[in-house]
Amino acid sequence: MQVTLRGHESDRDAAWALLGDTETLNRLADNPRLEMQLQPDAHGFPEVVGSLHGPGPITHRYREVDSRWVHGAWFDQERRITGPILRRTHLKARLDEGPTGGVIPVIDLEIDFSNALTGAVGGALTKVAMKHWQQALDDLPPPGEDADLVAIRALPRPVEDALERWRRRGVDEALVGRVGDWMRGVRAPDLRAIRPFVLAERWGLDRRELVQAFLEGTQAGAVELYWTVRCPRCGGGLSQAETLSDIADHAECPSCRIRSETELDRNVEVLFAAHPAVRPGPGDNFCTMYPTARPEVAVLATVAGEGRDQVEVELPPGRWALGSGGEEPDVVLEVGERGSDEVRWQAGAGMRSLEVRAGRVQVELVNPTAGRRRVQLSGDPDGGRWLSAAWLSTMPEYRRTFGAQALAPDVRLGVRAVAILFTDLTGSAALYHEHGDATAFQLVHQQFGVLDAVVEQFGGSRVKTIGDALMVAFVDPSAAVGAALAMQEHFQAWAKGLEMAHPPGLKVGLHFGPAMAAHTDQAGLDYFGGTVNLAARCEGRSGRGLVVWTRAVQEAPGVAQVLARWGGPVEAFEAEVKGIPGTQRLYRARVGEGRDTITG
Repeated sequence: MQVTLRGHESDRDAAWALLGDTETLNRLADNPRLEMQLQPDAHGFPEVVGSLHGPGPITHRYREVDSRWVHGAWFDQERRITGPILRRTHLKARLDEGPTGGVIPVIDLEIDFSNALTGAVGGALTKVAMKHWQQALDDLPPPGEDADLVAIRALPRPVEDALERWRRRGVDEALVGRVGDWMRGVRAPDLRAIRPFVLAERWGLDRRELVQAFLEGTQAGAVELYWTVRCPRCGGGLSQAETLSDIADHAECPSCRIRSETELDRNVEVLFAAHPAVRPGPGDNFCTMYPTARPEVAVLATVAGEGRDQVEVELPPGRWALGSGGEEPDVVLEVGERGSDEVRWQAGAGMRSLEVRAGRVQVELVNPTAGRRRVQLSGDPDGGRWLSAAWLSTMPEYRRTFGAQALAPDVRLGVRAVAILFTDLTGSAALYHEHGDATAFQLVHQQFGVLDAVVEQFGGSRVKTIGDALMVAFVDPSAAVGAALAMQEHFQAWAKGLEMAHPPGLKVGLHFGPAMAAHTDQAGLDYFGGTVNLAARCEGRSGRGLVVWTRAVQEAPGVAQVLARWGGPVEAFEAEVKGIPGTQRLYRARVGEGRDTITG
């Protein structure tokens, strides 16, 4: 049986959102629910196999002989099936260029039934399903018009009640209403993977404020928070956990055939899911591929043994990796304003780095080996629109509310880059001498309150206190610098109010780099490693009224702008740092009425 469906000229993004959403297409067709797994074929490359459940008690086994796409252009999926009704399905969809700048969506479906009787029954059911697909194509908006958010489901009473509780927590009512409308109109798979950064961009909202609102929504029961470990090569989800404590320190991707270390800012994404009464269950799957949910994979292709293929893809600027995974290195494409518009990949040719011009690129895939190769071209077109675990775990709102979700004691997860800031008091001996132990102890804790307010203002998070000292973490080094300067100003105003002959001073030091995240009984989520040590050494090189930082901080994006707004002088100097060979280039700034002599 062969069927071809064709839509009218439509908006490109809306058309791909439908055709690339194979999960929704299968739901509209009332296709069987499926189970799937990846297993190696005879040559060690991943192959999708599984079972189709339905209609009724009927079960089919299937093997996916081909599954490929070019993002935003077409996809192709073929299955060989063993069972009482089906023998083979082949689904192809594409976007043809339209006459006025839009696209014309086209769907081709081939089905082979096991015999004439099942063909007659199955053919009748298929025709009904195709009417649903054609209606979806007919409902697409014309070129240049966004699809209206039309309600496709009602929200059950438990969901409406949870949204009302969310409003009562002081969250903007318009925002809660917008989320409710989004839940009514979004496709079912998106209810399981809500990305707040994507919604913030779409709705023109501040990222931090929206994440904070979703944390409130979690407490109200309207949404749930969970953690996903993603493959650093293909971006695919490898494992999920309801708490950070359940994440392992490594993960394996069966598709890319690689093992990777878990890093909070690199491959642990924080997602939210809608209330369970409205979202599909975790095992409620209807397709093995979902191209619209994988913008990081621009091309997925299966190249037969001793075969070749050629595809055309639209590539935005950035770094992309082309290869078949495993121990064989990828071809790295640096896509920018100049370079070639043709790329050739050959199995076994080794690693290369190529300059490629952004735009339409011809990609040739050559496989001289005996076994098939599953080749992909992947990158990060979202430009950091994932909410990373490192970003969230430094939010004070998260640590106050979900601080128990720290790492398990035997888990150590790397954080590729985090800004660590240390403070310490000068003149604390005089504080205790003039005020006595009890009062001085209270004053030390008061200064922690002064500094904590600044930390929260700049989006950082207190890690722990060590005597008179404070350790703070920031994802953004420019925010850390802004906080350090503000700490000095607020502390000096507080110390002046003590009316002491010799008031205490504040020392601040910070560094930006990779750190190891771990759980401790004292601090909960804590950080260790060279970055922490160097930040502490910077604080040791500081003095009353000073902030000292490293070259890594000085050269980080946004820091120059922060210093320009502050307007004070910054001095570079060379210093030896305990435990680190050679000299370090450091930077320092004096804030307010500091009086210590600068040394170094």
